[in-house]
Amino acid sequence: MDVNCLPYRGLGVLVRINEHKSASVNGSEARYSVTWLLHKEGPFVSANVIASSTEPMSFVSAEEAARFAEQRAHTFADCAFAARERV
Repeated sequence: MDVNCLPYRGLGVLVRINEHKSASVNGSEARYSVTWLLHKEGPFVSANVIASSTEPMSFVSAEEAARFAEQRAHTFADCAFAARERV
């Protein structure tokens, strides 16, 4: 599932959530992995991706995964802009 987040610092933010099954004491439960992508603002086109990262953890809900990924994308953008301003 793809989630288009609000633009941030002039960049588009796309969050990709993948559901998978994980073994637990209750049997098999849904878990969610997430990838975030920063791209040039506007409709998502893969050629316009500036940065992306797959988070190394699983989440118990798609909403939690999306929230976390959006925050990580914002943090990455903040760090990139801060580093650019120092040069």
